[in-house]
Amino acid sequence: MAIEYLKKGLDEKQRVEDNDKVKKIVEETLSKIESEGDKHIRELSQKFDNYSPDSFRLNEDQINQLMSEVSDDDKEDIIFAQKQVRSFAEAQLKTLSELEVETHPGVILGHKNIPVQAVGCYVPAGKFPMVASAHMSVVTASVAGVPRIVATTPPFKGKPNPAVVTAMKMGGAHEIYVLGGCKELVLWLLVQKLLSLLICLLDLAMHLLLKQKDNCMAKLVSIYLLAQLKQWL
Repeated sequence: MAIEYLKKGLDEKQRVEDNDKVKKIVEETLSKIESEGDKHIRELSQKFDNYSPDSFRLNEDQINQLMSEVSDDDKEDIIFAQKQVRSFAEAQLKTLSELEVETHPGVILGHKNIPVQAVGCYVPAGKFPMVASAHMSVVTASVAGVPRIVATTPPFKGKPNPAVVTAMKMGGAHEIYVLGGCKELVLWLLVQKLLSLLICLLDLAMHLLLKQKDNCMAKLVSIYLLAQLKQWL
């Protein structure tokens, strides 16, 4: 009896062609944003998200307005979840001991836990907002003592998700931007020149960026897929 295949994967030739197409798109996108800056980012946001505000960064009034749209029950859930994440992160931090020892008169050796100076936390939203991603990235960075926590989330139907923004703010984000896809990463890297920024990606579906990150982004940024306290130190 012959075997009937319901679905087959791409052969090697197709896979190479697909990778080349993705690489070309990513390289062209990075190049255009580097040369045109915020102008091209705005064009991409309008094209893919139908979103083009005066500023992609939310001000305090906008954040407060979005937080007012979240029910008290949902806020209590966010507080409870972040308390668990924060408590464990604080316990982890206590295990990462610093060391200083004088091995010989005048010779002092050791190590210190110094947080990175800036971290970008991307929180997926859209049809299925990943509120917990804010807990696992923003809160852990806050516990680690990162002095600048930049959080980004994509818009859905012309506006950011109120619960996601609330979780970001309550988690300790210092700046909140509304951008999706690879656009927010390039905004951080090329427009704001945050070349030392560590980026926390919890959206594993960011196919375009992740697939070619080694080729196109390796010289610009260190990319982490999962947020853990020790990555911010």
